[in-house]
Amino acid sequence: MDFNTPESHNIMNKNILVLLLIIIATGMWTYSSNKKIAKNSLNPEKVSNFEFQSIKNTEHSLSDFEGQPILLHFWATWCAPCIEELPKLINLAESEPEKVTIIAIAVNDKSKDIQRFLSKTTSNIPNNFIIGLDPDKSISKDIYGTIQLPETYILTSDLILLEKIIGSKDNWDDYYGKNNLSFN
Repeated sequence: MDFNTPESHNIMNKNILVLLLIIIATGMWTYSSNKKIAKNSLNPEKVSNFEFQSIKNTEHSLSDFEGQPILLHFWATWCAPCIEELPKLINLAESEPEKVTIIAIAVNDKSKDIQRFLSKTTSNIPNNFIIGLDPDKSISKDIYGTIQLPETYILTSDLILLEKIIGSKDNWDDYYGKNNLSFN
């Protein structure tokens, strides 16, 4: 093919334009989906309910925990920031057993992989820390639109979204205290 003809220049210009539009659209989509979202009290939004199985083979739904403030956390054993953050969330659950329930939904993991991971990282999982399974992403991706792990939803006791946090937190105890999170 001769690249010096007017037709080849038109084809290349069209291809470059299409590629540029794809890059811009992808950037806009990524930017809009990665924003930290805080809901205010003027527009409270109850989060979507879902059912899940825990690593202890018990069935739960999010609504089972209504009446308790919740950190709904999406993570995976193959996610480096998640591996670093999970012990910090377990510490938060241990330090605030009456104030918060943490539901850590493992995305695309098998129960045996989670058990192996937990045996290496912690010896004790408190009762207010529930690890659920989402092997097919039907909760994380299909219901909540999670595309980047870790992702955490801070919910009131009425299952109203207070805040959505994309990415890991260095110190959940400090975040909890500095933001005076009573989850009410």
